[in-house]
Amino acid sequence: MIMKKLLLLLSLMLCFPQVGYSQEPTVKELYQLKEMCGNQTAKEFKKEYGNGYLNTQDSYTVHTYINHYNKRLNICLYQLHSDSFKNTPRKKIVSTTTLIDLTENISIAILMDFTNSPLICEVNGKSCSTEQEWYDLVKPFMNE
Repeated sequence: MIMKKLLLLLSLMLCFPQVGYSQEPTVKELYQLKEMCGNQTAKEFKKEYGNGYLNTQDSYTVHTYINHYNKRLNICLYQLHSDSFKNTPRKKIVSTTTLIDLTENISIAILMDFTNSPLICEVNGKSCSTEQEWYDLVKPFMNE
């Protein structure tokens, strides 16, 4: 009797493999997820950086961002880029790009390029040595 129930259960699992698993989002649901990601990113950026410009007596910083909903990972990504400059003489101090998973509120990658200093480059805990390598490692997150 137990063997018959197991065989029935196994045959049902084979006939209906999607039962219990999440389905791919519909086109409408995907659009809504992308829209929610965009809205969430815009809200976070505005809260943290206002209009994107920060001026001090000695320097100024320009912040920009892009967002991306990664369907495969089901996460909202926020790529923040900041360039900081000295006012006098007008000279770039540092350029920073950070990739953040807004869904979990964790940093995935950071790239910092200081003038006259070594590059700081890391993606998912893995060190990298060039800006191009950073973008290559980040590409799978931003192209899904």
